[in-house]
Order: sequence, then C-alpha cells, then structure tokens
Amino acid sequence: QRLQARPSAAGPMAKRKKHRGPQFPCPPRGPRARRCAFALATAALSAAVLAAAWMRLRGHTAASLAAALAAPPQERRPTVLAVVSMFVPANRSEQPARIGALWRTLEALHRLPAASVEVVLVSNAAVPEVEHLVVEQVIREDPQCKSGVRHGLCMTWESNGIMRARALAAGPLGAAAPASPFFGAAAAAAAVQGLCEARGGAAASAAAAATNDAAAASSRGGGGGGAAGAEEAKEEDRQGAALEFFCRLHHDVYLYLEGDLVVSPESFGFFVAHADALFDRGYVLLPFRVERGKNNASVLTDAFQRNSITDTHPFVDGWAGQYDNFTDRIYLQPQNPYPACFWMTRAMFAAYLSGPMWNYSLAFRHSPWAMGETAASGLIWDPQYGGKTTHLTHLRLAITHQFAIHGTEGRREGGRRGRGPIHYQDIVGGCVNGSIPCGYLSNRSLERLPGAASTRESAV
Repeated sequence: QRLQARPSAAGPMAKRKKHRGPQFPCPPRGPRARRCAFALATAALSAAVLAAAWMRLRGHTAASLAAALAAPPQERRPTVLAVVSMFVPANRSEQPARIGALWRTLEALHRLPAASVEVVLVSNAAVPEVEHLVVEQVIREDPQCKSGVRHGLCMTWESNGIMRARALAAGPLGAAAPASPFFGAAAAAAAVQGLCEARGGAAASAAAAATNDAAAASSRGGGGGGAAGAEEAKEEDRQGAALEFFCRLHHDVYLYLEGDLVVSPESFGFFVAHADALFDRGYVLLPFRVERGKNNASVLTDAFQRNSITDTHPFVDGWAGQYDNFTDRIYLQPQNPYPACFWMTRAMFAAYLSGPMWNYSLAFRHSPWAMGETAASGLIWDPQYGGKTTHLTHLRLAITHQFAIHGTEGRREGGRRGRGPIHYQDIVGGCVNGSIPCGYLSNRSLERLPGAASTRESAV
C-alpha cells in the first residue's frame, strides 16, 4: 500500500520539490523546521520595520503639509541695503589686516537671513579684493562733511549721503513702492489704506523732486544750505514727511556699518523680528559691540565709563506672545548706546530721513557727540525719540568689533578691561530672579515698576 501511495516522479509532488521557499506550516522538527522558523521571523521583522517607517513617513508628511498650509504665501525674509565705510590706511603694512577685516564684514552680510543684500562700499581708495562682495564701490579720496569741511571722519557723513541717495533713487513718490512682507504695522497701514498712492499727485511729485535735489546734494558733501532749510521746514510735520519717504523706500532694512564690524545671522534675525514692534511704541532697538581683549576675553567696546554697568537698566517687554521665554523679553537700556553703526527698518529709516540727524548742518544742534560718532548715531539724538532714554539693546544683539579701541579718557585698556558681556548677562539674570529691579516698556516712555528705584529720566 505504501508503494502504491507513493507518487511517481511525474506526479504533482515533483513540482513541489522544486520550490525552494519555506513550507507552510513548518514541519515540527529537523533542519527544515529551523530554516522555516528563521524565515518566518525575518519576514515578520521586515514587515514591522516597514510599517514603522510608513507611519513615520505619514506623520512627517502630515506635519510638513500642516506647516506648509500654516506658512504665509511668500517667504518672510527682508531685503537689505547695507552701506559700509572704510578708510584705507596709507601705511601699506596696515592694509592687509584692515582689508581682511573688511572682507569678513562683507562676507558676513551675505550670510544674513535675507531675501537679498545690496552692499555699497564707501572708501578713500579702491579695494579690488572685495569687489565681488559689493554692488558698487564709491571712492571719496578726500571726504567732506559739507562744502568746506574736509576730514577723514567725514567718510561716515559721505556714507550717510550715499545711502540716502541710493535709497530714494528707486522711483518717484507712490510709484510701485512695495509693501514689506516682513514688517507688519507701518507697512501694512500704508499699503492697506492706500496712503502712498494717495500722496502720488502733483503736490507730492513736486515734493519728491525737491527731495531728489536734496539727496543729490547730500550724496556729495553731507547736505547743507538749502537742504538744511528744507529739513527745518519738514520738522514741523515729521509724520507727513516720514510717510512721504516711507512710500519711496524699496528695502526693508537699512544698515550702516564701519568696515570692521561683523553682524551675526542671529543678531540680525532678532532685530528683524522685534525692531518694528518696539518702534511703533516709541523705542529704537540697536546692537552693542564686543571685542577681544587680553587672554581672548570678551570686552564691551563702548562700556568705558565708570558708570557704564551701574547705569545700565533692564526693562521687560509685556508683549509675551512675541518671545520664546521670559529672558528674551528683557531689554537693556545701556548707559552708552553708541555701536558705531545703525540698523533701521523701513519705518525707522523714513523717520530718520524726515529728521535732522542725517544732515551735518543740523545734527549738532541735538548731538553732544563728536563728528564721527554723531554721523553713526542714527536716531539716538533725534529730538522726536527722547535722546538716549528710548534706545534699547538686547543680549542677542552683540556684534563683533574686530579691532580693539586705543584711545584716551577712559577708553584705555585698563578702563574697560573689567566690563564684558557677562555683566549684561548678570543684569538680565538679576531681573529674572528678582535681585535687580526691572522696569517695563510702555508706550513712548520708560516706566519703573512700583518700588523700583531709578535715576533715569522718563521719555517725553
């Protein structure tokens, strides 16, 4: 019977013998059983890995889709106009270090999180080593602040005039001035309400022509004479003049830098995120300089007076929704706000152009600083913004000063050696833990919390 039941070589069992894969169900014992069990375990593990990968892919895709749907329709990155000034030293042995520092300054500008960065270099001699990093080199061999006033420090005033002329050369008033996709308040108000278009009539065209004349004059000599008279007349209606300039500007951020300052993407990003919200409430946000001292220690470049730290006060921004944590809400009112540069949004630069501080003939009526410092002061001494009391900086707004200052009256090395960014960090930390009284930011004034002592004058 067994012989009769055995299939022949040509029967159906012959085809099964050719099958090399595992048999199901697996035999209970023997080598084939072990091989079969191993194959089953491998298949189960592969299925589990594939299932997990699929679930992760589904979750990642869903998250990416949700983020894409929540994102704005256009990339929210600003356009930047940067003007950098440098005085090429006559001593050839000093030139390589200065040009190397300039290269690092310009290279850092192109790494900023911006949609576009337009860089103009103003110097007393051509610098071919960096021509690929700038759109234009403007040569001023003998810089002048205004007609008859020539000095090496006038290079900053020349830079101010060149920035002003280039910013206003984009087109006539109200002609396709784009609403900023990044800054909300001022740009949205001008765009939504159609204020720029409303000011594009005949009267506005005449005002624009006059402004073009002033810009052309300021670009070679810092302005003066008739331009000064025009600016004095505009001071009577700063808001209208600022709106006029705002409608003609085509960049979102305006940077003036000396040729040895390095701007980090983090500092620029924090400024862009918060400058306009503070400016709408009457505050001007600016960076602070840090340089390297002995033993590679960080030193606050401009904290060279005895009271530089004791008269620096913390203030808390009550708009908690704009910040990731409480520490980011704390700003510092520095005793000396000078950073040898100015950063401005479109709204801030329009206010700057409508005021006296860009004009050499008017600026010293308000600024007690010297020639070079006043030129780079931006809005610090603008009479509409309360002097130094409305200017703020932040721990995340440090910029690198590549060459240490060598001067007198407290600027010597010993006068600044013990003051570094860690002192700013201690002030902020004291505000957080309550050991240092901190104020809060209100509209157009700096007010102290109840019980907090202050020697500061409130802004008007």
